Amino acid sequence: MFKKVAVVGGGAWGSVFANILTANYNEVMLWDREVDVVENMNSQHIHKRHLDKKFSEKIIATNSLQEAVSGKNCLFFCVSSQHLRDVLANVKSFISQDTVCVSLSKGIELTSNKTMTQIICEVLLLDKTRVAAVSGPNLAGEVLDKKPTATVVAGKSNEVVKQISQAVATQYFRPFASSDVLGVELCGALKNIIALAIGVANGRNYGFNAQSAIMSRGLEEIMRLGVSMGAQAKTFYGLAGVGDLITTCLSSDSRNYSFGLNLGKGLGFEQAKKRLNGVAEGCMTAKAALELAHEYIVPMPIVSGVHKILFDGASPDYLEKKLMNLPLYTEGLNSKKLI
Repeated sequence: MFKKVAVVGGGAWGSVFANILTANYNEVMLWDREVDVVENMNSQHIHKRHLDKKFSEKIIATNSLQEAVSGKNCLFFCVSSQHLRDVLANVKSFISQDTVCVSLSKGIELTSNKTMTQIICEVLLLDKTRVAAVSGPNLAGEVLDKKPTATVVAGKSNEVVKQISQAVATQYFRPFASSDVLGVELCGALKNIIALAIGVANGRNYGFNAQSAIMSRGLEEIMRLGVSMGAQAKTFYGLAGVGDLITTCLSSDSRNYSFGLNLGKGLGFEQAKKRLNGVAEGCMTAKAALELAHEYIVPMPIVSGVHKILFDGASPDYLEKKLMNLPLYTEGLNSKKLI
């Protein structure tokens, strides 16, 4: 198991993940750029911005990236997908080439359409075997309350995946191993778009039948894109795929679901942004996903519909009209148009 670890990114999930690590480490460094987050964590062991609950006293928070990452054997990155590249550039000189870097973020970079581990490899010049991703149905509040939770650790090296799994495994947090890094990351990023669609549907009071249809058809959409990009279909049926999809679509604690719900109730993009005090990851991912769909020639009507509502000023009812007026097809990854 790694001797020293740190989490870069002190939002809700990053802070909770640091708390997970304290089960196996006497000290866990946590970096965040916000002064009040660091001060509250060190003095009161709470995170007032997101989760006003007690965290372990083993967490040592800092505003210094150098202090956080220097001398660590494993770093867990949990920053916004659109800001990860900048953070990596700032820590590059403090990280050794034998450090293992793990992505906790769920998104796709807009400027490159790359996943988080791809960006880590590119910026830090690390071999793929030293980079991994952790993703699954992991609501931060429930994990902080130590409710039973499972996740997926994906990496190219069995030994590295084993070490990460040992570092994060607790009585309440259970990791499962995977070698499909791309699939796990795409699951974590793309399901957020489907959660936005579910939120819109609930905001319009479409009912449970519509939710089931959007979730199942949405899973097929993101799986079709993932397989076209080289991911394994079975990954989308597991914890990182359908497991995370269910949690993100059905929980009121999901930022993506909540953002979509506000859109469905008639709020505009900026109004929904203010109500949520930020933008859900699925919004930016919808842009990247639509570009990838065009690149790989994969039909993604739900993703396209969400994109229209988010960025083209379409009515929340646009999604229903689009989906219910699609041509008739058979079901499945290799679906065919009915004559």
